[in-house]
Parts: sequence; structure tokens; C-alpha cells
Amino acid sequence: ADSVWTKDASVGLAMLESCPAGHALINSTVGTSQGVFSHEIQQCRPCGTHEYVVDPNRFPCQPCPLGAECDGQSLVTRDGLDALGARWDASAEGVYVLVECPV
Repeated sequence: ADSVWTKDASVGLAMLESCPAGHALINSTVGTSQGVFSHEIQQCRPCGTHEYVVDPNRFPCQPCPLGAECDGQSLVTRDGLDALGARWDASAEGVYVLVECPV
């Protein structure tokens, strides 16, 4: 999927609405989708190879935590431990937290 733009009729400019997986929506002065909106800095910033993003339209790219492997889009536990029961859940802040380990 590509980024989605709509026209902001109030000012006659395009507004970035959403970004594809593996990208973070940047549209504010704080460099995320939070803060003071700015038409000039709107972009979909790709996450790096050692980062992930839970929701590209709400959260910035996050660094890959210890014990995980990230590819800019997703996160998996190293050494195939997901298949053995390791589980990561997304927090309300858009950060994955390891909640279950294999036994």
C-alpha cells in the first residue's frame, strides 16, 4: 500500500493521511504524528533495518529491543522462539513488550 493524501480544503494544500507498513507518518514539529501540525514537513519516513513500527499512522519507528530481530516493519523473537511460545504485545505507547517466554 502507498501513502494516502487528501486535499485540505480550508487551506488548499495536500494533507498526508496515512503511511504504508514500515514507515512512520511525520507531520508535526516534534517529528511524529503528534504535536503542532506542519504542512511543510509531511512525509512517510521509512523505519531503519533495526527498527519497527506498531502503527505507522500513530507512532514513530522504535529501536529493535534486545532479544528481537526487526526489519523496519516487523519484529520477531530471535532464534525462532515465537514458534515456541514467545509473545510480544504492543503497549498503548506503540512499543512492543515481551509478555510471554517459551518454557
